[in-house]
Amino acid sequence: MATQSQRRASTRTAILNAAEKLFRKNGFDQTAVEDITSAADVAKGTFYQHFETKLDVLLAMIRRHESATMAEVERALTAGHPPLDLGLELLCGMARQFEKDRKMTAQAIAVAMAHPARLDEPSLRLTLAKILAAAQQLGDIRNDADAYDLALTLVGGMLPHIIVWVHQGKRGTLLTAIENVWRVFLEGARA
Repeated sequence: MATQSQRRASTRTAILNAAEKLFRKNGFDQTAVEDITSAADVAKGTFYQHFETKLDVLLAMIRRHESATMAEVERALTAGHPPLDLGLELLCGMARQFEKDRKMTAQAIAVAMAHPARLDEPSLRLTLAKILAAAQQLGDIRNDADAYDLALTLVGGMLPHIIVWVHQGKRGTLLTAIENVWRVFLEGARA
């Protein structure tokens, strides 16, 4: 028999999963809390026991995704995957996901920027910092700069491209832009 905390966690996961499907299908703005509760088969009051707002749901989804991504990257690094190959794979995967979930991308970026992760919380910045630190240890990139600072520089280079793409980009152009940012970043970061 499931404990109360297990049932609570299961309900929270059901809400997050339902919201993610709806946000991807309809977009964030076109999805109401009632749509989420209906899809999750929970009462509206239950939703508010877990989340204050729909934005809180989106932020929780972002954190869940960042946590899973960081765990995957750590496993790959431990298995000996070349860090710079892994970094490019991560960023290209992110660009593909943004293109796939365009209806949700703008809102997700705005929420992530308004509520940045703490330094010790999983985030794109921290995941990239781990990749770059591994590349520094191998001598693949310069080690005279902090890996986290390098990750911030890389994210800072990508962000304008993502914002412009959200508002006027064509399918496939974000991936090309992100690959170019990675290439230019590495040219400056090479050992």
